[in-house]
Amino acid sequence: MLTLIKNSINFTPLPTPARMECIITIRIKLEDSYLTVSNIYLPLDTAVDRAELNKLFGPHTVITGDINAKSRLWGTPVPDERCLMFEELVDINNASVINAGQPTYQHCNGSCSHLDVSIVSGSLGARSNWTVLTNTLGSDHSPTVITINERSPFIEADRPPRFKLSKADWAKFKRTSNEKITAEVMASDDSEENARRITESIIEAADRCIPQSKAGQSNRLQHKHVERCLRFDK
Repeated sequence: MLTLIKNSINFTPLPTPARMECIITIRIKLEDSYLTVSNIYLPLDTAVDRAELNKLFGPHTVITGDINAKSRLWGTPVPDERCLMFEELVDINNASVINAGQPTYQHCNGSCSHLDVSIVSGSLGARSNWTVLTNTLGSDHSPTVITINERSPFIEADRPPRFKLSKADWAKFKRTSNEKITAEVMASDDSEENARRITESIIEAADRCIPQSKAGQSNRLQHKHVERCLRFDK
């Protein structure tokens, strides 16, 4: 079992718990705190020391690996006896299983099992994501990826253009509207068609008589606002 760490990461190896050789634990130094990560493998035929396993839990902790236990907490339909200990430890330590339910191990007959588990301390639960990669890289276990505090870049949307009502030429707007909204415009027997024509006339008059911010941008969004503000009865 290996734990590979990027060269630029400041970390410290921690002692391996007694009678649990297949565990690698490191403490990573963050900007203002630490993150403890335990990479764990528990063979099916090996007894697990509950007290030693409990020492892995704590604040700012990630425990991940193949524990050979089946529980509904991480997606197994039929749990086994070994899972009870892990479920109790997760509960008493206020930790969170962040598995999303996908299986991670494929048997030689093609069936799949949920054997790889990722557990984080309660303070990290809402900020953690867990995914399974489709490329097994030649293994019978699918790689899993844990992300913590992943943030998408904020991109401010373009502000829709707005009419500058304080600079509007209302006298011209009134004249233009009266010229465009004539009896001929409302001559249709279809009230919805009349409403559409009146709306187009008002928008055209506004475009001529009311300045807009951010000149050159599309007027479509604000025109939709104008249309929503108009009410017509059939």
